[in-house]
Amino acid sequence: MSPSLAVFLCSLFVISIFWIDKKDNPDISSVSWIPTIWLIYSMSKPLGRWLDVHTTIEAGSPPDRLFLAILIILSMTILLKRKFDWKQATKENLFLILVLGFMLISALWSEVPLISYRRWIKDFSAPLMGFLILSEPDPYKSVIIIFKRSAYVALPISLVLIKYFSIYGRQYNRWTGEVMWVGISTQKNRLALIAAFSIIIFFWEFWQKKWNWRNKLLLIIDIFYMLLALVILLGPERNFKHSATSSICLILALLLLFIFIYFGYKSIKISSKTTHLITISIITIGSLLPFLRKIPLVNILSSFGRDSTLTGRTEIWSMLMPYLQKRPLFGYGRGGFWTTFLRNKIAPHAHNGYLDLMLELGLVGLIIISFFLFMTCKKYIRIMPVNYGFSTLFFCFFFMFIIHNMSESSIIDLHVFPTSLIVLFSLMPDQIKTSRNDFESL
Repeated sequence: MSPSLAVFLCSLFVISIFWIDKKDNPDISSVSWIPTIWLIYSMSKPLGRWLDVHTTIEAGSPPDRLFLAILIILSMTILLKRKFDWKQATKENLFLILVLGFMLISALWSEVPLISYRRWIKDFSAPLMGFLILSEPDPYKSVIIIFKRSAYVALPISLVLIKYFSIYGRQYNRWTGEVMWVGISTQKNRLALIAAFSIIIFFWEFWQKKWNWRNKLLLIIDIFYMLLALVILLGPERNFKHSATSSICLILALLLLFIFIYFGYKSIKISSKTTHLITISIITIGSLLPFLRKIPLVNILSSFGRDSTLTGRTEIWSMLMPYLQKRPLFGYGRGGFWTTFLRNKIAPHAHNGYLDLMLELGLVGLIIISFFLFMTCKKYIRIMPVNYGFSTLFFCFFFMFIIHNMSESSIIDLHVFPTSLIVLFSLMPDQIKTSRNDFESL
């Protein structure tokens, strides 16, 4: 099959699924396509890379700035037209506003303030998309449909890129020459995480609907996408070692989902203290990990083809420690640390989201964002008695997210997947507009 034909058939396939999905969900407004496009963008390479625009971190990417500016202007216009209650939304999401406020203030002590402001505007797009979803008649249903649509696009296009456009869909390890699948994303671990999150959403929806599928064709499509996501997760070697972190996250999330299903059937109440303790423990361990000389759980790591250094991550962490020690409290400002020089000298990122967070926003920033995550977790504990299914999905995503950041980095970028999805979920209202039965019949 020629590459052009593969692109045409893939596009036709995705459009057909959108048409089927629209018929099955006629109550989802066309406005939801704006956060859908944004979420796909958060999963993808920057537009500048697709368009082969040669630039640097310092110069930025004009196509990406224009694209985000259009989305932000459209979102603001629609929210004003819908008379969105900004005051109430701000009141209900104070910790997210605090996070954004601190990121903005951090530009004052950044050595590259222009980069810091540009990064902040990108991050600001995240709550705007969440507010658009909040303005929908049923935000809970909308955010599910938006993520599924994003997966409908990201997975098949990634496979086409991997097979027919290797210059975009593949990368090669600079030392070993190992083939790595990256698809639409920037690196193999992020693509694998997109696949892992997709498996969870499709499996979760199968549990929610059970056998009450109004559209059997959508059931077949979801099963197909679940298998497609698994193929992408396994990578060219067809095993879970291709992206060990994402594979571990998926296994733990599936285990957690089965626990929630069992507790639901047995009417066992989820302890908020247990949930909070696990959350705090994971974030604490993830934050301390770069300071340790030896990685715990070596036996588990070795079964996924990783050594006690997490494939050289400890070496990167040791190189970054002197920089952190110079500015431990407030860091180098949002977007103010990873210059082109440091990326070439050390690595593209810290391979630990909590370390990246401390490098940019310091210990104060880590505490603020940890409180934001903790309060989001607390919100879903409150929602759980009313909407058990949706809360279960959030906790699966949430624990995948905070575990993934122990060896990868995304927590600091609100506009990058999976943090982008967590922000959307964090903005969901406490007051459920639809009953649990209505939601379970989606």
